[in-house]
Amino acid sequence: MTVDADEDEARAAQRAHWAGRAAAWNRTADEGVNQADPYNARLMDAAGVKAGQTVVDLASGAGEPALTMAGRVGARGIVFATDLVPEMLGGARRRATQARLANVRYVIADMHDLPYRDGSFDALTCRFGFMFPDDSQAAASAARRVLKPGCRAAFLVWGPLEENVLFDVTRRATRRFLGLDPDETPGKRHRFAEAGGVVEVLRAAGFAEVTETDLVDDNETPADTRFWRARLERSYAKEMAALTAEARQRLEASVVEALEPYRDGALYRLRTFARLCVGTA
Repeated sequence: MTVDADEDEARAAQRAHWAGRAAAWNRTADEGVNQADPYNARLMDAAGVKAGQTVVDLASGAGEPALTMAGRVGARGIVFATDLVPEMLGGARRRATQARLANVRYVIADMHDLPYRDGSFDALTCRFGFMFPDDSQAAASAARRVLKPGCRAAFLVWGPLEENVLFDVTRRATRRFLGLDPDETPGKRHRFAEAGGVVEVLRAAGFAEVTETDLVDDNETPADTRFWRARLERSYAKEMAALTAEARQRLEASVVEALEPYRDGALYRLRTFARLCVGTA
């Protein structure tokens, strides 16, 4: 695959972007259960991940769902955890070592052009990473190419911003506090907010038996925890680093205030909306 100068520059900028965020992701990776972790089982089930398989996870970040998947494939299986930048995979390595997982391999890989032979894998997963490649068609084609015929790829993407309460509320409160432009556009995270977007891309890439399932959950979260701190650190690492301790306290107070409408006694009730998209190679 060849890229022109503009594409190369755009991908270099994307690498710099994620490398700059990696420290915050790795620092917050162990802070309880990530909002996305409950999706791991559904993602693996959809991809058909089983014991003894060789599987690849795209955009593994600080380690999930690759590390959970390593437990499912067992000692006879292998999980290839990939990410665009080595800084992100540093956290995955650390966490795998702590968990004594010996069946994980770490590979720096651009989703547009995966460094594997055709038909290398029994399953492929991507948890909330497929929204970010500039050329989703190229990324989907690469995913299909590296799968064995008849095997499945499963992609999770976020639905509409307003249906993902934690993202929406913390984003508005934080940008307001930091004096940033309100920026009402949802951004790449919600690129596939509309139904059918990923389905169209997967079919055009040659996947068969393509399905899309809406996953809408009303989650209960203890109100006496600062579970949303990781979201702030990961999304606004540079701005957060510049705040004094007192300013951080005021920011946190503003987030708590913004979440108050979703409080029910000792719990917050926060909706999430994701789409699970599956295709067969």
